[in-house]
Amino acid sequence: MPTEIQLQPGANTVTIYSNYAAVQHTPTDIVVRFCLIDPLEGTVNDENPEAYASIPAKVEANVFLSPKTAEGLVRAIAAQLQKWQTQTEGSEDA
Repeated sequence: MPTEIQLQPGANTVTIYSNYAAVQHTPTDIVVRFCLIDPLEGTVNDENPEAYASIPAKVEANVFLSPKTAEGLVRAIAAQLQKWQTQTEGSEDA
């Protein structure tokens, strides 16, 4: 029998916006660092405009996941992206 999990935000729950995520791993965890990038704050090598630009990414949150939880998260994100694509197909807002 499936179990329904009811999400209940805690007293210290915060909401953040992230437009970049860095994913790494340790021997026991998957680490996702949710960041905020403001491309206007980046630096460009004026002598060589095609050279690597340095753009600061402010880390807003670090999330450590077990590999099993990370696998579930990947599946859940893929499912939500599929739904989003279906709903926004042909939309000018997409």
